[in-house]
Amino acid sequence: MKFSKIFGVTLLSLLAASTAFASSTWTVVATASGGDLNAMTIGDTLTLEVKLETSAPGEMIATAGSVNNYDTGVVSVDAGASTVAADLLFAIIIPGTGSFNGVANLESGVSDTSEQGPGQEDTFLSILGTAGAGGDGTAEAAQFTIVYNVIGAGTTTLRVGTFTDYADAYSGASDNVVNNTEVTITVPEPTSVAASLAGLASVFGVVAVRRRASKG
Repeated sequence: MKFSKIFGVTLLSLLAASTAFASSTWTVVATASGGDLNAMTIGDTLTLEVKLETSAPGEMIATAGSVNNYDTGVVSVDAGASTVAADLLFAIIIPGTGSFNGVANLESGVSDTSEQGPGQEDTFLSILGTAGAGGDGTAEAAQFTIVYNVIGAGTTTLRVGTFTDYADAYSGASDNVVNNTEVTITVPEPTSVAASLAGLASVFGVVAVRRRASKG
């Protein structure tokens, strides 16, 4: 459902009514099921806890967010295991009661919008409104949990945020985005792991021989 040039005229009119596009900051906490992002194995899962904050909530009338540009031979998105906020950037947050006056996310889940960019794109956020956001998001927990399954060996970087080369926000113009972020993972070739284990075994073998020789 992410923005496309179909919305161009509408979005430009909304932009004209706003003094500026809100500055945004994306942060992500990445967790490997095996504990090490640099030594993942096929069958592992990568979990991205993604958070959006804005410096000017009243000016955020439209934006989009995605994970993109990664090697689809290394990881594959698990849309069923992923969760996205239905609303976010709330004006009022009352612990134990609820959150109020946020903006609606037009994405009900993670969607494949790769046709709008040079590579794979998994869109999890689309905002299109007229009144801006209620709050800046700083008091909120991560609003999105995006899960990936490791399916092949290699090193790949997953970009997270709002990117012009994937037509994110305002039909391709992501003005004043303060900070996008990225996560890099490595899945060693099985032969490399076996070689490393064999190397360790040979070292321990040499140590054992030396110990026996010293006792003889």
